[in-house]
Amino acid sequence: MNAGQIVLLATYLLTSAVLVGSGIPLYQRKVGRNNWFGLRTKLTMRDDDTWFAANQVAGRWLIITGIGTGLSAAGGMLAGMNEVESATVVTGGMLAGISICVFASLAEQRRVIEERDAAR
Repeated sequence: MNAGQIVLLATYLLTSAVLVGSGIPLYQRKVGRNNWFGLRTKLTMRDDDTWFAANQVAGRWLIITGIGTGLSAAGGMLAGMNEVESATVVTGGMLAGISICVFASLAEQRRVIEERDAAR
């Protein structure tokens, strides 16, 4: 491994740790409504049920994306990928995971609201 690969691997492992570290408290429903951290939309900020449900889904996907980022970065380097190949694969996977995180969280937000409206 050359210096560029080591720096890239360290960057992705740090990113992985940040994603997992951010996802755990959201998944565990330990982060209440606030203006700084979590999925903040008009609907999630309206009540705790919607907030916790949507952010639990977001937390799950942040954890999955973080683990996938770390594993793919390490695996790419061990497989002998160069910096460009590794960055392309890892960044693409990370962007896909974050996209799924957002869409799944928004879908959960809608599910909670529709379920509540149907119960009325």
